[in-house]
Amino acid sequence: MTDESEQKPAVRHFTDLELFYIGKYLPEMRASLTDQRLLKQSLIAALVLGLGAHIVGYLIKSAAPGEPIALLADLLYALGFALWTAVVVVAFIELYPAVKRRQYIEAIREYEAVMGKRAGDDAPTDG
Repeated sequence: MTDESEQKPAVRHFTDLELFYIGKYLPEMRASLTDQRLLKQSLIAALVLGLGAHIVGYLIKSAAPGEPIALLADLLYALGFALWTAVVVVAFIELYPAVKRRQYIEAIREYEAVMGKRAGDDAPTDG
């Protein structure tokens, strides 16, 4: 039999200093989560590293005299190509639809606000 304390995940207790800094940067932390900044920053880093590895691998591969260096250059070239093309795929599958979804949500909210205001203006008044 297992103990009940083993089944529950450990709860982290923050110090007063940590709570102060969390409170201080809370709006930025929320914005970071809603804007998917972490995902975008990771994709930009992967794109830059991928293109760099692809170019360096190509340059070494074209100038490599021997087999062991040519193999490493080919591996670097393939890694770079796979990395930057994966970023492009993720951008079309994940980022573009998320942007469009936010635009649709904003358009719907604006529509509902305008229609709600018009419905309130058209309501009969006792007078």
